[in-house]
Formats: sequence, C-alpha cells, structure tokens
Amino acid sequence: MNLSTIFNPVKNEMAAVETLIADYYKDTQIPVVQDMSTHLLSSAGKRVRAAILFLIFRSLAGANADPTNVIRIAGAIESIHLASLIHDDIIDEADQRRGQASLQSKWGPHSALVMGVYIYSISLKMISDVGNMAILDRISDVVKQLCEGELLQLSERYQFDLSIAEYLQVIEGKTAVLFDATAYAGATLAGADNDKQKAMARFGTLLGIIFQITDDYLDLFSDGESLNKDAGQDLLSGEITLPFLYLLDGLPKDTSTSIKSRVLGKDPTVLTSIQELLSASTVAEQTRITIKRYLDEAKEQLSILNDDSYRKGLYFILDKVAERCFSSVLSPT
Repeated sequence: MNLSTIFNPVKNEMAAVETLIADYYKDTQIPVVQDMSTHLLSSAGKRVRAAILFLIFRSLAGANADPTNVIRIAGAIESIHLASLIHDDIIDEADQRRGQASLQSKWGPHSALVMGVYIYSISLKMISDVGNMAILDRISDVVKQLCEGELLQLSERYQFDLSIAEYLQVIEGKTAVLFDATAYAGATLAGADNDKQKAMARFGTLLGIIFQITDDYLDLFSDGESLNKDAGQDLLSGEITLPFLYLLDGLPKDTSTSIKSRVLGKDPTVLTSIQELLSASTVAEQTRITIKRYLDEAKEQLSILNDDSYRKGLYFILDKVAERCFSSVLSPT
C-alpha cells in the first residue's frame, strides 16, 4: 500500500487544493514571481499535511460535508510549510529542495527571501477567506512559534552539549506545531467537540515529532534520496539532533572530541566517519525505541475517531513516516 492509495478517499479534495494553490500563486502580473511560482509548483511534495487535514475532517464530519473551507485551510497550511522550507534553504545555503534547485540557489537569497514572505502572505489570504477566527488565531500562533523555533535552533548551532529536552523544544517549535495546527483545524472545521480537538492536536504534535526525528536520523544515515536534499546538510550546518546526541554519548572522549572538531570545521569527510560509527553503535535501537514511544501514543489519540477508511489512512501515514527511519536503521549504509 502506498500514499496515493491511502489518499484515495480524499482524492477529490487533494486535487482541489492543488488547483487552489496554483491559482493563488499565479495570481500576479510580475514575471519573476510567475517563474518562481512555476518552479515551486513543478515539485510540490506529497502534500501530507493537506491529506491529514482532509482525513481527520472526513472521519469526523462525514463524506458529504462541504469541504470548501477545509480546502482553503489545507492550501494555507501547505503554503506556510513551503515558505518555511524556502527560508530554511536560505539559512542553510542549500542547493537542492525536493529534487530540484532551491529558490535561493536559482534566484539568489534575496529574491528567495521575498518569495518566502510572498507565500506566507498567500496563506494569510487563504485563511482570511475562510473567516474562522479560532483557526486564524491558532495558525497565526503557529507562524510565531515556527519563527521562534528556527531562531532557537540558530542560537544553538554547534552546541554539542545540547540536552534532549532542549532538542525536543526545538523540533516542537520548528516542525510539530504545524502538524498540531493541521490536525486541530481538521477537527474544528468538522465541528468536533473540545476533547476531539485536543486529541487531534496531540496526534499532530506527536506525528511532527516522529517526522523530525526520522528526518534527523536520515540526515546522518541515508544517501539523501529519501530526504530530497543533500545528506549531512543539517549536521554540517551545525544542527545538533537526537541521533547525533545519542552517538556522541556513546563514543570515547577522544573520538567524540575529534568528531565535534570536524563537524565544527565543516569537514565533508566527517559524514563517512559518522556513518561508520553509527553502524557500530546502539543509536539505531535508541532511535527506534524513542520513535516507537511517540508512535504508540499517537495511535492512542486516533482511537477517538470512527473505525473507517479515513482513520486507517491516518494510521498508515504514522507508520509510513516511522518506516522511513526503521528501514534505514535496519540496513545502515
């Protein structure tokens, strides 16, 4: 079973959000904005956040509920996510994103910066067109937290004594909050009660944490294909992640000192050394145990939904996200 099969119950909504996003992005007379929009739309990503929103909405509201406002909010959330990626690539000086040139490498960081703000402005327009103040408030707070999370991460770059609690604070701010808002919006637009809204928001937070931990693991363990960006990009930019903290904790002092020095010096050959150390370490098992704990709790939150194809889709997304890590963990390169 693949994502397209799981998305099938909401395929019409997924197609509609794609059309909506394209319409909003291309609503401009400025040639360079048109060109950059076309570039972004040519590699749109999986739209997992939109799918989560639709699946939760349908499970709670039913197959016949009007999805018009849900489609707009899905477009807004996907746009916020995209804008954050554009700005991430500027900060990281990344050359690639989603298998093609990043905006900052193709048009330069200044144009990419403004385009990211342009995409943020589009998301605000989409939300305002819905007119739901609770969702506007929640998503506005999310953008604030995304900025805070990114600034926190920047302030903690190359801080090898980062605690696990501090790491979790960073990833909740930079990744999990948007999943939280996505799931919350799905429940809210469905007219769900407060308990269901809280359960879905918690599900979103847990999914976001799982997603970021696996992303951080693959930054060290993969060849980059599963990330659609260069392997080791985050580490060499100074991002201290959970798998790297696990690795450092288990190394002899002299080896740990050497690895830290090479990372600080942005030595590209350090990635090979780290992968060799990972293969001989317990980091794989530690990562699996951590992810499994979050995975189990996330599935508990979904038990509040009806046992239907929509809930099954959400279970599958959870397993699929975790599987990205487990498959690489089990067969280290």
